Amino acid sequence: MSKKIITIFAILTIVTLLGIISLESKRAKKENQNIEEIVNSENPIYYYGIDCPYCRELEKFLEENKIEEKITIVKKEVYQNKQNTEEIASVAKFCGLSTNEIGLPFVYAEKKCMLGLVDIINYIKEKTGLENSDGEQDEDKKNTQETSGEEITVETESNPED
Repeated sequence: MSKKIITIFAILTIVTLLGIISLESKRAKKENQNIEEIVNSENPIYYYGIDCPYCRELEKFLEENKIEEKITIVKKEVYQNKQNTEEIASVAKFCGLSTNEIGLPFVYAEKKCMLGLVDIINYIKEKTGLENSDGEQDEDKKNTQETSGEEITVETESNPED
């Protein structure tokens, strides 16, 4: 009798393991298909966080310049959406970035990952033709400096006496 129980237990264990392997294989295949769709997307994908101050600055830039009337941007929130959090990690991996290097705002477009306001705004300006022909900065005369992985926006004032 104990041999029967051991045999049944072994068969159930093998069937369970095969089921888990099959499910994991299907999940991995689906994830690979999703990543392929993302990396081949024709539209920029913008990953942001609800409480991210730099993301709010980028949103302000998008609204003020009516960017979404000029190009389609796919927006994905990552702080409260686990699927988007996993997706940004996969996209970053595709770009050769580790999860430690991921920051917000983050844009994936044209098979490139862009981090931070400067790179993203420059990309958007280029795509929408907002870049000033004489190379001047926007009328708000903001300079953006990159320091230790964080971006700091510094207001500069024009001095009429200079």
